[in-house]
Amino acid sequence: MADKIPLFPLEVVLFPGALLPLHIFEPRYRQMIAQCLANKEEFGVVLAADKGLASVGCTAEILKVLTDYPDGRKDIITIGKRRFRLLELLEDLPYLQVHVEWLALAADPAPRESGSLRDAYTRAYRLAYGRAPDPPDSGPDESVAFQMAQSLPLTIEFKQQLLQEDDELARRQQLEERLAELLPQLVSRDALRRRSRGNGHPA
Repeated sequence: MADKIPLFPLEVVLFPGALLPLHIFEPRYRQMIAQCLANKEEFGVVLAADKGLASVGCTAEILKVLTDYPDGRKDIITIGKRRFRLLELLEDLPYLQVHVEWLALAADPAPRESGSLRDAYTRAYRLAYGRAPDPPDSGPDESVAFQMAQSLPLTIEFKQQLLQEDDELARRQQLEERLAELLPQLVSRDALRRRSRGNGHPA
């Protein structure tokens, strides 16, 4: 029988290993988070788009309650843990629950990322944020593609596409191809930013 978890639809894509701060204010989600804290269980985060819920999501583990407000609201910090596929929505509680199928990161550990992907990621990060990125973890259960994608200004649709891809090598290839499209946009944006600082004169 499939596992059942609480579900929190959001307009975000959560990757395994990514931190996600949340402000919990709706009564139904206050109840859900209280249950998760009491039972020390994860809840599912799934992208809620115009066309409905995405088919693949990621569980979130509550790392810490940052603020516990008197009216029941909470500020929490969570971390992405396990990918899952939605099988059946359950609506017998105030918040959604879902039967899920768990998805592995990869059948086999992927080799270290290619130099071209690393260079493209580093350049894109510098252009976007003005500094070098921190080196990603390289443990056997970590997805380098997820770690890179979570920190870049990529579309939510592309991030969902990566989350749904089971093969790490395919994820890295897709990310490298997308970075080839993104870099010229970041270069143009950086040039405009520099010109605006110089009152329209080239730096």
